[in-house]
Amino acid sequence: MNAFIVSAGALSALALAAGWPGRDQLARAAVTLAVAGAVGTYALTGSPQLAAPADPPQAAALRREAHELEAARRFGAAAEVYRRLAALDPTDPNPLLDQAVATAMDRDEKLAGEPERLIDHALQLAPRHVQALALSGSARLEAGDRIGAVKQWRLILEQVPDDSELAARLGEQIAQAERPERRTGRP
Repeated sequence: MNAFIVSAGALSALALAAGWPGRDQLARAAVTLAVAGAVGTYALTGSPQLAAPADPPQAAALRREAHELEAARRFGAAAEVYRRLAALDPTDPNPLLDQAVATAMDRDEKLAGEPERLIDHALQLAPRHVQALALSGSARLEAGDRIGAVKQWRLILEQVPDDSELAARLGEQIAQAERPERRTGRP
């Protein structure tokens, strides 16, 4: 069940990355990396930070409802269901992150504002939560804060094996974010 929850969150974030018109490739890759990082780290380490606690029936039903709404591309309604799910266990960062992604999908795929506030709250609950760090880095990159994005992503690198595929991809993203922006002369 936990793998399903992580996978559903990953699919939501991938949809966010794929549907991001007008954004540069780095921003799309950053969101994709955020999801890949969460899923990859869970697969590599079995980190309990990514797993929801034992699901009471109400929480499981809410998760199913939210996933169905996301599949129907009703992201605003899914975000509301995740809000109710988060209220069931205020110590679990996962529903907050799911709510952040659904809210971003509903608001022109932008992480600024409410999604970023939810991500920050998740980081208060679990400062080393891989998906929260990845999404926070993506939000910072979206805001033009490359240094802040790299800082968040480096915290993920501390948690994954150096020789993992995730570490390699994350290293590439960090290197790309650290490169000076190229000016094209176009508006």
